[in-house]
Amino acid sequence: MASIQATKRRRAPDGANGAAPVESDQRAGHSHEARDRLLNPLSPLPSPHFNAALQQCVYPHILSYNTFADCYVEEMVKELPFIYVDPNYDPDRHEANPYYKPSDYLKLGIAEAVLGFPQKLGVGGLQAKSDAGSRLLPRHCRDSHISYGAPLHVSFVCYRTGDESNAAIKKTMVVGQVPVMVKSNRCTLSGMSPTEMVNAGEDLDELGGYFIINGNERVLRFVIQQKTNYPIALKRESFRNREIFATDLAVLLRSQRIDGTCTSNILLDTEDGRCCYRILLNRQEHFCPFPLLLRCIGGGLSLQQFKLKFMEGTWGDLEESTQLHALFEEVWGNEKDFVDTDLREHRPLHQLGQVFWRGVSWLLPPGSTFEDAGRFIIDRYVLVHVKEWSSKFETLLLMFRKLRQLRRGKIPPESMDAFSYQEVILPGQILAAVLKDALFNSLIKLRTQYMVELRQVKTAGHDPTLVIASNKFFDAATDRCASEIGHKISYFMATGNIRTTQLDLQQLSGWTVTADRLNLNRFLSHFRAVHRGQFFAQMKTTAVRKLLGESWGFLCPVHTPDGAPCGLLLHLSQMAQPVAVPPDRGAIAAVRLFMKARGACVDLDGVSGLPPSDLGAACGGQAASHSEGGGINCVPLVVDGVVVCKIRKAEFSFWMEQLRHAKGCGLDGFKTHWELVGFDEDRQAV
Repeated sequence: MASIQATKRRRAPDGANGAAPVESDQRAGHSHEARDRLLNPLSPLPSPHFNAALQQCVYPHILSYNTFADCYVEEMVKELPFIYVDPNYDPDRHEANPYYKPSDYLKLGIAEAVLGFPQKLGVGGLQAKSDAGSRLLPRHCRDSHISYGAPLHVSFVCYRTGDESNAAIKKTMVVGQVPVMVKSNRCTLSGMSPTEMVNAGEDLDELGGYFIINGNERVLRFVIQQKTNYPIALKRESFRNREIFATDLAVLLRSQRIDGTCTSNILLDTEDGRCCYRILLNRQEHFCPFPLLLRCIGGGLSLQQFKLKFMEGTWGDLEESTQLHALFEEVWGNEKDFVDTDLREHRPLHQLGQVFWRGVSWLLPPGSTFEDAGRFIIDRYVLVHVKEWSSKFETLLLMFRKLRQLRRGKIPPESMDAFSYQEVILPGQILAAVLKDALFNSLIKLRTQYMVELRQVKTAGHDPTLVIASNKFFDAATDRCASEIGHKISYFMATGNIRTTQLDLQQLSGWTVTADRLNLNRFLSHFRAVHRGQFFAQMKTTAVRKLLGESWGFLCPVHTPDGAPCGLLLHLSQMAQPVAVPPDRGAIAAVRLFMKARGACVDLDGVSGLPPSDLGAACGGQAASHSEGGGINCVPLVVDGVVVCKIRKAEFSFWMEQLRHAKGCGLDGFKTHWELVGFDEDRQAV
């Protein structure tokens, strides 16, 4: 570890004009220059003023919080649904009524959320001028036993559909204080030189990475979870209890949104082979037939094209193609050409909306149909890391084929305890989840305020439209519901517990710990620690505590405590750095252009050149072995949970070396932390 030699003055008295000069050792940056160049932007740039090795220990925490403040706060507002208030709604007459189309109702939502900078609180609230005297420093919070936070400005918006002017009512207000991580880009100490930090009365060696809550230093710990945007094949007896005809096999895919929040999707195997898809709504499990969901997303294909995509890659396997052909004929072979609902709605979406209507009807605009509910489910809860339905369709087929291979014994079950199928929840991600849940709950409470007022107005015999036309009631209702946003975040940081009915998290407690400053090594261990999860602490099996060989070099095999947390509380190695940058939206396009420029076919639409016969297996495997978009003897290339193209197995080794070279050298905009996966049933995922 590089050393730093300096003449320090730990704290200057308030009002002091100068401080002793600080002499730093330039070797602190040069010794890690090569390593930082390789890890950038996942590690800090070497600085001549601070110890780069110590900075690297806490940098993932700081970078994750910067991602939360700059990216996640903005993106979560776009992901929040609108809430609707219909003054004339009657569930007995209007629920799922396709002929009910109200013309006057409210549309409530959040238009913007902006995280500010820490400021001192005056008698009348936040000071109007942001001068040097109003800056809030971490030492002020330690001395005063208060929390170090920044104001969160939220803009509530209200649209009235019956208003001819189509004007929106917008109210921007400070809903509370969001904790600010020390040395993040929202912190007052960010960018300060050593001399400026001494003049401010702060510690010269301040590393940051923690929060100050009620004067105490709290750390958001790293918690291990299932890898996101990757289908994992599992075998568990508990899967049998989820559905009446379910087996012990399933494929799990934890999908991550652009705002950092996640939701899990499970494809359950059934005894008849049809499979069942599980979706989590309001922390409650809902199930739908997988063929129905697949037909909804692939609705743009004809039944013949849909069958060819469904059986793609199986024409050379007589047993598998026969089983899938029989399954297809059993599910869709007797499908009627026309039913009454086809006059008004898309039939599969209508059926899907009926399955989930009770769970999402209150989130839909008044007068919505079952088809609208089906589209809402697919957009908001099915593979949320993918926006285009065509990409969702390909990913669902990938999950289905992997489950079929697991059922036939072509691939073994994968282990959730293996390091290759794990990642860590970063502080910025869990903060984004808590804040998004608090914002959504404020909208629910705002809707409740309107519904209670409408009920009282109707009971008194007055016109209910007067309520939705009142701007004063909107101001009063937002004041009542907005205060809970800051309270929920403060409660979470102070206790480490989450109160939620929406988040898809495996644990709701134990997220924050107090930073112990017994010595420097003890303090740094909080920022390198990763926990297996609060759920596993009560398990009586030792399987989750085993450190497999593939984790060596990433997790330290020695640094784990004795007793109950042994094997559950681990620590990252010195060179390991969690990826704390936001999801790269250009990764899929960059890989697709890279493959296309070198002669690979990236067109996955249509029927991929497969033989048009209904009995595809009878045509032989040679007819489809050289299909354009992919067929048999092809390996799907997946980037961030999206199927980009399909590569012939004979050329897979060549393309694997090409992609690795592009990642290592940064060709065509490739980043070192991108994850490119090829699903080969002979070699598993590569």
